[in-house]
Amino acid sequence: MVEKSSKVQKYILFLLIFLIIVLISFNFILDRKDLREKITGVFEPKPGSCLILEEKYCKEVKIIPHPTEENIFIAAANLPVGTLIFSPIDGYYSDSTNSYKNEDGTKSRYPGFIIMISEDGTFSKTEGVHGFVVFSDETFKNSVVKKGDKLGRVSDKKIDRVGDYNLIYSITKYERNEDEINIQFVNDYDSLKAMFSAN
Repeated sequence: MVEKSSKVQKYILFLLIFLIIVLISFNFILDRKDLREKITGVFEPKPGSCLILEEKYCKEVKIIPHPTEENIFIAAANLPVGTLIFSPIDGYYSDSTNSYKNEDGTKSRYPGFIIMISEDGTFSKTEGVHGFVVFSDETFKNSVVKKGDKLGRVSDKKIDRVGDYNLIYSITKYERNEDEINIQFVNDYDSLKAMFSAN
């Protein structure tokens, strides 16, 4: 009887150890995001080839001339409300608004944000800064941002002066003039075109 009880205890102990190992292994698997997604079937949205949107929306973007500025091109799209916008780079982002002159001479302002590559978050300290501007219904504080971070969502506001679009995106290079003193912002059409080259 004692021997049988001892066997039962060993069996229960073995079973408990086995269950603990299984639970630890399962938790480890769930901690791995990619495996967790496969197991649960719930997939996190990820940036596509155009870096700022999911792949299914990258093809919706058109590169068009800026309606009020010469020699400037912007990427524009009319996307479903709530579409996620991702950071295309590591850098800083800050609150921003941009204004567009309406046909009657008034200006309309739209919420947006600027992302810039800079050691301290300012344009004045680093040469070769690229400024990225997209529009969102959310407001952001000055902060560090990593490539692929979720930055906001597309709102239902249309940027009427630009066209039937609720998101626009531009890339601006920060350069020094030939005198090495003054700076200027130059539209980076080549980088913009490369981001949406599949379109």
